[in-house]
Amino acid sequence: MMYIGRKRLFSLVLAAVLAFGCLYIPAEAKTCGCGEVVRVWVDGFGNAVFQNPGTQEETRVPNQDTSQLFPDIFNILGAGLESLLTWTTGKFTDAVTQMLKNLLWTWEFNDDGTSANNIGRTWHIDEERNHTESPQYDFSYDYRIDPITAAGQLNDFIEKLCQVTGHRKIALIGHSEGSCVALSYLAIYGSSRLETIILVNGAWQGVTLVGQLFTKKVTLVPEAITNFIADVQDGNETLQWVADMLLGSGILDILPALDSWWESEILPPMYSKALGPIALKMPVMQSFVPIEDWPEARKVLKALPGTKALLKLADRYHNDIQAKAGSILKKALRNGVKVAITASYNHAPIPVTADWDYQSDGFLSSKHESGYAGFARYKGNELPPSPAKYRSPDGMVDASTCLLPEYTWFVKNQRHDSSPSRALREFIITSKTIPTVRTSKDFPQYLIVTESGVEPLK
Repeated sequence: MMYIGRKRLFSLVLAAVLAFGCLYIPAEAKTCGCGEVVRVWVDGFGNAVFQNPGTQEETRVPNQDTSQLFPDIFNILGAGLESLLTWTTGKFTDAVTQMLKNLLWTWEFNDDGTSANNIGRTWHIDEERNHTESPQYDFSYDYRIDPITAAGQLNDFIEKLCQVTGHRKIALIGHSEGSCVALSYLAIYGSSRLETIILVNGAWQGVTLVGQLFTKKVTLVPEAITNFIADVQDGNETLQWVADMLLGSGILDILPALDSWWESEILPPMYSKALGPIALKMPVMQSFVPIEDWPEARKVLKALPGTKALLKLADRYHNDIQAKAGSILKKALRNGVKVAITASYNHAPIPVTADWDYQSDGFLSSKHESGYAGFARYKGNELPPSPAKYRSPDGMVDASTCLLPEYTWFVKNQRHDSSPSRALREFIITSKTIPTVRTSKDFPQYLIVTESGVEPLK
């Protein structure tokens, strides 16, 4: 037998490894020195979805099918009149639930978490695109699926994008539901591909409205309705007049008196026949439940037939991602990733829940967007005194309770639309170091929307 010395054996092994490495060229082998930052934008709830996705028969379907809306409304009005005359609610609730079914059929899912109507969406990357001229790529995904499944698709998208562009790392921006997907990606696949992660007006800590929908805390409060109408009118004198008229006339005062009827006669059949089987069983809805509402919401979901697989997915998201968001983001910071959270406030929330006067961006609650900052109630008094380091100049926000107070920015008067704060995101993405809320005088922790964008809140 031929004797091979240790040094010679080591040399042969090393040579083989190097030779194999030259033959096997990983995605990173193509490098780009353009100096631009490739951005991946993950948008939120309600993007386009398609029947028979990825095939020649692919057809876009509506998120909410309104084709039967007017006939359904007439049916509801007729059934409501009959209910008043007969003092029965059966036909009225049947008409309402049928309208919901017709409206939301594209939200239906099977018990295993797959689409009931072969609806979805596939992503595509244009390999001929010049990323130095157009560096932002939109990740297309089915907004109805759970964030963990979407994160797996996002991982494939990012790997392919790095291969195509020659960039080893990217900036990941998750808006609204996209923040849940981005956070799930970070938790499962790590930060090795990330220069930056920004959660913009995000649902990553839940949606108050969805939590209360699951826990059946749905109600109508007169002042909440008029607050919302007045807030969305944005200078529209007609809408402002409607809000003042409704509140001043006392028409809405009947709503509290209808609460018991609503809770006993209307909600139960709506939940059992439409909301439960369709909306609550749509996987993404479960991820929108805030962690504080999940134990009660879980019981509601568990009571629905065929939700075992859905519960497993939802538990993983709530326990391993949502509840651990702070530690997941802090780990990314330690690994050198630029982490930023942006939240908006000073808008009335959607007026259909028991907790009706919280701060919001007109859709999501500011508390959850920010990772649990403290807020004064909408149109309420200022918060009690707190350390000036994290208190907003208007006294409405205290960021000291945030999961990441040094990396959380607030934009007053910005709605769920993320356009006004684009300059803030560009500042974070292009910063040479990991920025905090104290890095730039132009982008302090508290900003306000102006005609030109955003400026420091004073």
